[in-house]
Amino acid sequence: MRIWRRLRDERGYDGSYQLVQRYVRQRKRDWREPGDGFMGLEWEPGVMQVDFGRALAVIGGERTGVHCLVVTFPYSNMRYVVALPGENAECVCEGLETVFSRVGWPRG
Repeated sequence: MRIWRRLRDERGYDGSYQLVQRYVRQRKRDWREPGDGFMGLEWEPGVMQVDFGRALAVIGGERTGVHCLVVTFPYSNMRYVVALPGENAECVCEGLETVFSRVGWPRG
């Protein structure tokens, strides 16, 4: 309606509102790309995402910041968090070994 009113008032358009409405609807369809709107997320079994985060923990009665390795398995929505002393390669290996032993994967 707003487009039709502006066309009428600013350009002297004397066509019908329905004609403008059909034109705008068609243009919106033309501009839309196939599959536009949303994309479903699909995860294969065995896909894992790993990242570090920080959390507050109480250790020996004191609140302290700890590094956490967060491991998620999107296919099953399972997640594991391992508190570690840092964010380096050693900690990644230690954290992954802890998670793998927890989920029952063999060492290799």
